[in-house]
Amino acid sequence: LEAVASTFLGGENALIPEKHRDNLIQHIVLVHQAVITSSTKFHSMLRRVNYVTPKNYLDFVSTFLRLLEEKDNFVMNQCNRLEVGLSKLVEASKQIDELKAKLEVQKVAVSAKTTSCNELLKEIEQREEVTKLKQKEAVKKSADMEEQNKLIIVEKADAEEALNMALPALEAARKALENLEKRDVVEIKSFATPPRQVQAVCECVLVVRGIRDVSWKSAKAMMSENNFLHNLMNLNVDGITNA
Repeated sequence: LEAVASTFLGGENALIPEKHRDNLIQHIVLVHQAVITSSTKFHSMLRRVNYVTPKNYLDFVSTFLRLLEEKDNFVMNQCNRLEVGLSKLVEASKQIDELKAKLEVQKVAVSAKTTSCNELLKEIEQREEVTKLKQKEAVKKSADMEEQNKLIIVEKADAEEALNMALPALEAARKALENLEKRDVVEIKSFATPPRQVQAVCECVLVVRGIRDVSWKSAKAMMSENNFLHNLMNLNVDGITNA
């Protein structure tokens, strides 16, 4: 039995460690002998025969080797799965570290953008307040403009009324000016102290022509101009202002 077992479990079988090989052979022989002993007892007690043949021994050894190979394959597969699982864990750990590093960078970026957004919100709020104030001012100015428009309409009506009243006087003044001759101007200039009405009219002409020095001396100088009557006839009355 030992020889047969040694043949099947010899040194060519790498699944069996050399230090356990002899013990394993002895164990297989012991098991087969125990089966023979038990079969003898079984026959003596129950008068029933359990045949233990050399083929049974060969099948037992073959079955052991097949199971040994199956279990070895199973263990190797489990080891491979464990190794793959560990490599996945290592890879996942590296990815987690990379993600953590990216997360830290993104946290800084998010923090900066959050600060920027908060500042932008404050600026928007300030602009909204300014806009509201401007809207209030615009509403107030609109109301003021309406009041001014109303006042302008009234003043325009008054001005048109005054103009309509002044036009006849202006036309009469032009006709009177047409009758004025150069010798009349010379006569007026000859006055050392002119009549009050004459001086008042000359001063008005000074003001209308924009001459700042309103005096009889300045009036005489104005009347000494060569084209005085011509200039007076062609005076732009539309350009006269309160200033």
